[in-house]
Amino acid sequence: MSHHRKGDYTQVFKAILDSLPNEANLEDVVCDFEAAIWQAVKECMPDVHLHGCHFHWCQAVYRKTTWFQSATWDVVNWCNFKKLVRTNNDADGWHRRLNTRAGGSSVTIYKLLKDVLRKDSS
Repeated sequence: MSHHRKGDYTQVFKAILDSLPNEANLEDVVCDFEAAIWQAVKECMPDVHLHGCHFHWCQAVYRKTTWFQSATWDVVNWCNFKKLVRTNNDADGWHRRLNTRAGGSSVTIYKLLKDVLRKDSS
């Protein structure tokens, strides 16, 4: 499937259930931890017991725990404990205003310096 939406899964489940020769007597369904699948199963098969896949649960837990030891993101790079500034929103806002005033985001260094110097002199 190219999309992972509840409506798409609902159509697939209904098509499968309609194509079965007898009414399906499902008791349990095991699936991935994807909200759209769970919602579609609950809608199409309200009486089944829904369980998450153990492999995918372990995989998600592993990913969540191992990123702490990542070579790319050292703890000092992402931990904001006792930091005064936790975001760069103020700098992003300043850059956006500067780009807007200079006439766009691909501004030459000369035009940028001219605009910055004009602002400093006023």
